[in-house]
Order: sequence, then structure tokens, then C-alpha cells
Amino acid sequence: MPEEFPAHPNWAVSQSQFAYWELFPSIDHLVPVAGGGADDESNWMSTSMLRNSAKAHWTLDELGWTLSRQAITGRGTDWPDGSSNTYTRIRNW
Repeated sequence: MPEEFPAHPNWAVSQSQFAYWELFPSIDHLVPVAGGGADDESNWMSTSMLRNSAKAHWTLDELGWTLSRQAITGRGTDWPDGSSNTYTRIRNW
């Protein structure tokens, strides 16, 4: 990447363009593994790296957050399930 849009290989915030954190998808656990959630597809959701980092080990209820309608139904998006399954397939190529 050009110097104007740096990307650190381990995504260090101080060394990466902030747009990566805002826009790049990641998989997060709906119920954190640290709180007893399963580490499998039934407990995964897609989100940005920024939201994933901010959520950390808390539940959505503890943070007062809710899932968007698109995340719940997949409507309003080209990703049929809110993107978790598609992201997982792409990531595992």
C-alpha cells in the first residue's frame, strides 16, 4: 500500500490507516467465549474491526448495543446472512 494508506501486518492502530478499522470485516462472538459462548458458526457475527475491538469480552446487552435489522435478517444487503457465512467461506479459501 502507498504511504498515504499504510497497513501494519498485525493491524497496529498507530501504524495503520484508520479506514481499515472502520471498514474491514471481522468475525466476532455474539456471546464472548470468555463468558461461556461457543467458538463456532452458531455464535459468530460479522462486524468491523473497530466494533470487534470495542466490544471486547462484553455482551451486547452489557454494552447497551443491539444488532441491526440487516444483521438479524440479512435484508438490505447482498450478504444473505448479514455476511458471517460468506466472510467465513472467503476467509477459508
